[in-house]
Amino acid sequence: MGIKNGYFFDRVYEAYLVWFHDKALSTVKPKDKEELLKYQIMNEDVFESSTVLLNRVYFSVPVFPGESQNGKFEYFSFSELNLMLKVHHDDKNEITGIIPVEYRIE
Repeated sequence: MGIKNGYFFDRVYEAYLVWFHDKALSTVKPKDKEELLKYQIMNEDVFESSTVLLNRVYFSVPVFPGESQNGKFEYFSFSELNLMLKVHHDDKNEITGIIPVEYRIE
């Protein structure tokens, strides 16, 4: 998981760990890198042409009230901007590749 402009996914994960240890009880374990990507909440197409599609995916990783130091719901949000390459085939556009180009802490 790389990046061309902005945060690398590793930097997002490092920021998550700092945030998590500040918000969660010491008995609660943080999610691993791959788990963070399971918390997708939405996505939006930012730009589209006949050959490319830019799509931003938003993630929100929770710490529930029973897990948080203050007893309140907390969440860590970040986004991933993906460049998708398109090929027109049989009257349909098919995605031939997905390249993460930006990660952002929201």
